[in-house]
Amino acid sequence: FSFSGTAKGRKPDQRKHRRGDLSVSYELVSSMASPHGREGEVCALAVSPNGDTACTLSRQEDAFRIWSKKTTYSQTGVASVMWKCLYKVKTPAGFANLLSDNTGSSPGQHVVEFSSDGSVLSVCYGTHITLWDHTNATLLNSLTSNGMNIQHVHFLTRDDDYLLLSSETEIAIKSPFGGSGRSSYLGNDEWSVDMTAFG
Repeated sequence: FSFSGTAKGRKPDQRKHRRGDLSVSYELVSSMASPHGREGEVCALAVSPNGDTACTLSRQEDAFRIWSKKTTYSQTGVASVMWKCLYKVKTPAGFANLLSDNTGSSPGQHVVEFSSDGSVLSVCYGTHITLWDHTNATLLNSLTSNGMNIQHVHFLTRDDDYLLLSSETEIAIKSPFGGSGRSSYLGNDEWSVDMTAFG
């Protein structure tokens, strides 16, 4: 995967362009070849809010990996970004088939997400949501979506007290840690809506 931005000490318009190229205000500053090996495609990616940690998920490797970013600067001030794999977590027992059936089957899926403070990582496997302390690869909690084949997951509020889940036909709200009652507008409620009911 790759990230883009402007390197320190270099303006975007200083780059040379071929005739007919479009002028863009960004440039490639980091890339990673084969983060899951030669055969392992990346089927989901998330970057922590501070941009220093990333998670990649591969159904071919049957695992997700956590990456840490390190930026160094040359004497001329040009930034060099390197990503180091901190660890790999194999798909938990019983979830492998769910990952194969669901993730990557359609474009635009978002089944990996960091909480807004970056402390919790959510990885979805079919109808299951797993919550991880990514600093030490500890599984914090596992939830089920009651049959919904999850294609998108997002932490809903700054306090990270609810998850927004969606599939092709359904949306749902789930409490990641069992409904603490901290939400100012949802209380302890969890709900789902089947969109096919609306035509």
